[in-house]
Amino acid sequence: MKRFLAVPAIAFFSLALLAGCGSTKQLEASLAEKEATVVTLGKENQELRTENGKMKARVGELEKDIIKGNARAIDLERQLDQVRTELDRLKAVPSKGRLEGAYRDALQQFMDRRYEDAISGFEALLAAGMPDPLNDNCHYWIGESYFGLKRYQEAVARFDEVLEFEWSNKKDDSQVMIARCYSRMGEMARAKTEYEKLISTYPASPYIDLAKQRIGTM
Repeated sequence: MKRFLAVPAIAFFSLALLAGCGSTKQLEASLAEKEATVVTLGKENQELRTENGKMKARVGELEKDIIKGNARAIDLERQLDQVRTELDRLKAVPSKGRLEGAYRDALQQFMDRRYEDAISGFEALLAAGMPDPLNDNCHYWIGESYFGLKRYQEAVARFDEVLEFEWSNKKDDSQVMIARCYSRMGEMARAKTEYEKLISTYPASPYIDLAKQRIGTM
């Protein structure tokens, strides 16, 4: 009875071993497949990282190009603004005839003792680019207008502007007016010096006798 039961037990054990061998081979095959998949994924991942690095480098180059393009655009816009400004200035410059007419109007305002209006008129002419030989005259009549307003320091500054011109028919006029300004300000010593400068610098001036007379009273 005992020997009859032992045979099935041995057979069962053998079958279990055979079944276990089959499972191991399947696991090994599955493991090998997964390892191959991991290797493949690793390669693909590396390729993606490489491609990503290339894309980042390209993006960096494009950003630099964009920055350069923006800088160029800003520079071109600045140049266009300069051209527009110059065109506007040229359009705003009145003709010579209009300038001379405006000069006469400003001079008439001075004669009418409308000194503020005269100053504004002559200043506008200078801003418009009053050509020779009237630009020095504009400075002179502005000085005369300030003198009429008793703003003597500002008058002296404008007469000095006339003296800076290489040539002007208003230089001796400006020199005598500078002396008069200092006299009005009570600076007699300076006034005397300016009258003496008139005599030595402009000996043919029609103001020589006036200058000598004024010096004699100081």
